Amino acid sequence: MANHVRYAVSVDVVDEYSFAGETAADSDGTPVPATSSRTMSRIYPEVGKTLGGGVSNNSDLSGWTSVDGYGDDEDGKPDYSEATDSAAVLSDTAGSMLFIKNPGYEYSTSTELGDASTDTLEVYAGSTQFCDIPAGGAIVLPNPTANDIKIKRGGSANLAVEYAFLD
Repeated sequence: MANHVRYAVSVDVVDEYSFAGETAADSDGTPVPATSSRTMSRIYPEVGKTLGGGVSNNSDLSGWTSVDGYGDDEDGKPDYSEATDSAAVLSDTAGSMLFIKNPGYEYSTSTELGDASTDTLEVYAGSTQFCDIPAGGAIVLPNPTANDIKIKRGGSANLAVEYAFLD
């Protein structure tokens, strides 16, 4: 049994902009515009910083008994769930933690990934969709109290879903 769960979140709201600088002047001193533009990135001024937080929590693991999504083999490899056009249940009880990742691949088998995909993964609590996870993205739900967390593909291809549910 694990002693604690550690996770962190970091978000940068990025502003990208392009501009053409003035690089020279003609013989009468008139600025001559540059022939190419430059693209710059910065933290969006209205936010002004990286957003983030993290925790190492052991207070809610005393009743933890299993990890769904990482199989019976104890090999450290995920047992992929399949997101189809019908919502599939990932957890049907409250638990200590739920990790959900859209690895960016179509579903092949519970142990093998299919072709690469850019489709999103829809996540529901009951019948209410609360987020789309883009390819490569993941979320952590600490101490989920919803008894019905579901997943559904956001495009036309059935998606592989990596998850770990500590109950």
